[in-house]
Amino acid sequence: MNIHLARDGSALGIFTADEVRAGLQSGRFLSSDLAWREGMPNWVALAAWPEFAGAAPAAPGSSSEPDRAPSELPWEIAPGLKSLLKSAWLLVARPSVLASARLRAGGTFAAAYLSVAILLLPMLILGPLAAQTERARMAFLADALVSSGNSEVADIGRGILDGLNRQAEAGALAGMCGAACVSVVYPLLIALMGVLLWPGLRVQGKKVDFGRAITATLFASCLLFLALFPVSFLLSVAGHFAPVATLLPSMVLALVTFGLICRAVGAALSLSGWRIFLSWLLLLTVFCLGCCCCSCLFGLLAGLGK
Repeated sequence: MNIHLARDGSALGIFTADEVRAGLQSGRFLSSDLAWREGMPNWVALAAWPEFAGAAPAAPGSSSEPDRAPSELPWEIAPGLKSLLKSAWLLVARPSVLASARLRAGGTFAAAYLSVAILLLPMLILGPLAAQTERARMAFLADALVSSGNSEVADIGRGILDGLNRQAEAGALAGMCGAACVSVVYPLLIALMGVLLWPGLRVQGKKVDFGRAITATLFASCLLFLALFPVSFLLSVAGHFAPVATLLPSMVLALVTFGLICRAVGAALSLSGWRIFLSWLLLLTVFCLGCCCCSCLFGLLAGLGK
C-alpha cells in the first residue's frame, strides 16, 4: 500500500515501502518525516514505523526543534481550508496536540485570519442578534433594579434603561459595523493576550519562549473560536427569543472555551493549563486594581480642584 510523506508542512509525495526504505538509507528522507497510508488515523514519523526501524539514523541534530515530536496538526502538515477545519476540531478533542506544533508566526497568523474570514458572514449576522440579546438581558436586570423598592437602586436601573435606549437608536447597522471591525482586529487582540501572558508566566518563575507564547495563544484561541462558533451562533439565535434562559448556557460555553485555550496553550509551552489560567487571572487583577486606583486618583484630584 502506498505511503504519503510530508516534511515541515509540505507534501513530499506518495511512495511504496521499498522507495521509502531506500530513501531513508540514501538520506533523501528523514526519520522525522511524517508518513500516512490509508486506514491510519494520524500521520506518524517514519522513526515510529516498525518496518523502517534501523533504515536510517534519527533526524540530524542541527534541527531547530530537535527535542520536539513531529507536528500532528493537519494545518502544519498540509495547509489548506480542509486541514484548518480538521485542526480546529482536533484542538477541541485533544488540546494537548499543540505540544508538538511548530507554531511559526507566518503560518499561525495565516490560520488565524483564515478562521476569521470563514466566520465573517456569520459574524455579520450574529453581531446585531448578539447586541439585541445583551440589551434584553440588561433590560431584565434594569427592570429588577427599578422594582427593588430602594430609590437609589431604582435610579441605577433607570440609568441602565436610558443607556439601553440610546444604544437601540444606533440600530442594526452599528452591530454589523462592530462585527466587521472585530473580524479585522480580533487576531491582533488575541496576539496581545499572548504578549501579556509572557510576563505573567515570568512572575511565576516560568521561562518560556516569547514568540511561542504569542503564536500558541493566537492559534489556540482562533481555531477554538472557529470550532465552537456554531454552538455560539445557535445560543445567540435562541437568546433572541429567550435571552435570560440562554444566559447560563452562554456562560458555560465561554468557560469551556477558555479552559480549552488554557490547556492548549499550556501544552504548547510545556506547562499546566492552570499556569496559563493563573497568569491571565493575575493580569486581570492588576488591570482591575489599576483602574480602581486611577478612578480614585481622578476623583481625589477633581475634589481638590473644587
